[in-house]
Amino acid sequence: MASRDTRPQVVRDVRDNCITVCNMENFDPLGVHTGDSIVVAPSQTLSNEEYHMLRSAALRVVRHLGIVGECNIQYCSCVEAFSSARAEECAPGTPCTPSPWSTASSR
Repeated sequence: MASRDTRPQVVRDVRDNCITVCNMENFDPLGVHTGDSIVVAPSQTLSNEEYHMLRSAALRVVRHLGIVGECNIQYCSCVEAFSSARAEECAPGTPCTPSPWSTASSR
């Protein structure tokens, strides 16, 4: 059974505003490392229903984990019978919290 690898990019702020920036899809078969794979954005093989199911799940995951900033969630799904998808990885980016070194003191 053929599988596909899709990744919605989600951004959430401290006030719980969430957006999906894009949905990426690996062109190569599942199992090829993302760094070695061709990635297409926006995804090309998801139906509208599949896209919205993955998007809604991604927003729920990011909110549940309390991630603030950018994050992508990797899903593995069956191409032939898309009834569910399994989250393989949640990769938060750089958090949107100020670093103690981000403002220089001029004393």
